[in-house]
Amino acid sequence: MKYKLLTTNFNMTPEVSREIDETMNKLEKFIDRPIQAWVEVGKTTEHHQKGEIYRAEIQISLPGNSVRSTAVRETIFEAINEAEDDIERRLKKYKGKKMDRIRKGARFLKRLINRRRHEK
Repeated sequence: MKYKLLTTNFNMTPEVSREIDETMNKLEKFIDRPIQAWVEVGKTTEHHQKGEIYRAEIQISLPGNSVRSTAVRETIFEAINEAEDDIERRLKKYKGKKMDRIRKGARFLKRLINRRRHEK
């Protein structure tokens, strides 16, 4: 999956880059076509030294919908993992709705075909 990576008040390290790549590869299994995605990581402010200061945001543009998740935590890795969990839940819901629409259409066609058979 291709995505745009943005950093705010944060110097990217190879470990963080690898974590983001793994996260986006995990999310790819829920998407069946090329899409646009954005990942933003960084510090919320420069003057804080402790507390929930790291932020991760993932946004995925899907056909007819856009899914977005933001997390603020004490470490960058916790923020990335929380955003991943939330976006994964949202993607599962999106995929479930999509499959439900397909099944509903199939049921309609089956009823229509059976009705035509009985009319003859």
